[in-house]
Amino acid sequence: EWIDELAASARHRLAPSFGPDVVGHFDWRVQNLGFERHRLTAIYDWDSLALAPEPVVVGNSAAQFSADWASTDPDPVPSLPEMQAFVEDYERARGAAFDAAELEVVDAANLFICAYGARCQHSDLAKGLDMGRSGEVGWMRLLNERGERGLIRT
Repeated sequence: EWIDELAASARHRLAPSFGPDVVGHFDWRVQNLGFERHRLTAIYDWDSLALAPEPVVVGNSAAQFSADWASTDPDPVPSLPEMQAFVEDYERARGAAFDAAELEVVDAANLFICAYGARCQHSDLAKGLDMGRSGEVGWMRLLNERGERGLIRT
């Protein structure tokens, strides 16, 4: 129920999303990237492209950018500080910080994808699937860590 409540909050906050749509990749993870000597050289899984406002793309990407589902790491999703650093790095590369309204959308999109992942993980745990790991790692850990407004700067 707590996962669904956070997802509902995110959807409500995303309803007034604004801004021009940009092309974004909505399945960032190590398996969809090609590297040559630590340099990104290819991006795969282009069926995950979509049009969305830039803050939605960034919020979604911040929750997935470090995920490596083939790893034996018991907790393959980023931490809250890593997601915050991702957004800050993105803003530097973009040449401008998100304003308060844009950051609200970044955070809401991030909350929604974290809640979605936690709901999938919860389902795996309830079914006894190995992919569920435990509620103290992965998406459920991240959703607990970030709370309702984890990427909002005070």
